[in-house]
Amino acid sequence: MRDTGRTVDHRNQSLPGAVLSKAIEDLARDIGQPINELAGNFIERQAPFVDTATTHVTIFAGGNDANVIGRAALAGRGGSDPSAYIDAQVRQWGIDLEDLVARIRSRAPNARIVALNMINLAGAPYLASRPQSEKSIMQRIAVGISDRVNALTARQVLVVDLMCDARLYQPSNYSSDGFHPGDGGYAIFAEDALPALRDGAGNQPNTGCAQRRLFP
Repeated sequence: MRDTGRTVDHRNQSLPGAVLSKAIEDLARDIGQPINELAGNFIERQAPFVDTATTHVTIFAGGNDANVIGRAALAGRGGSDPSAYIDAQVRQWGIDLEDLVARIRSRAPNARIVALNMINLAGAPYLASRPQSEKSIMQRIAVGISDRVNALTARQVLVVDLMCDARLYQPSNYSSDGFHPGDGGYAIFAEDALPALRDGAGNQPNTGCAQRRLFP
């Protein structure tokens, strides 16, 4: 960004372990795995602190949320129809994401908003040893969340397509926990996001790539 002659001031609002909304916080608490109170959720802990003069905002949400929804589904919260339960949770997540975008716009109406969609977590190393049934659940959640992010293009949000970047399924691009990106993974995030941030360039996310269907 600086190489293009811009003056850049960067503020990182990220909180490790945070989820998107209070709905996911409440779900995590209900299944006995509460979110650390210092992390909280984006809507309550990050959105109010977007500076009114902000020109660019990036949003990357969904990983922690997917794990909470997945644990709830595996705990039987969906009863005899876990797919319908997952879809309902993802639908609410999408509504909350739209709420987050609206809050950001209310504080910084001229900001360029760039959202990064979700990797298919079923293909991440931290789930490599898990049964296929669990991977299928996580795939349904991650693809659903990614589609909700993709839908923000209708709200003039630029979407970065992480889901279909094959490099982000290589174990070498993850940290030792197999869930968070390592240095290589974050470098890919930055590379993928740069055109949208720097130039306002947006591509329609790929909804047919192989990474969306890693498991039955």
